Amino acid sequence: MQNFSDNLLFIMIASVSFIYLLMLLRNAGHTPKPVAHV
Repeated sequence: MQNFSDNLLFIMIASVSFIYLLMLLRNAGHTPKPVAHV
């Protein structure tokens, strides 16, 4: 059960970071100014 929990957590973090990266790339493409908050 612990292995499943760790795997689920990893998938959640990976998907969230991937979606955030996509949004960041799309925003960077529309607006030339860098993002103020990291």
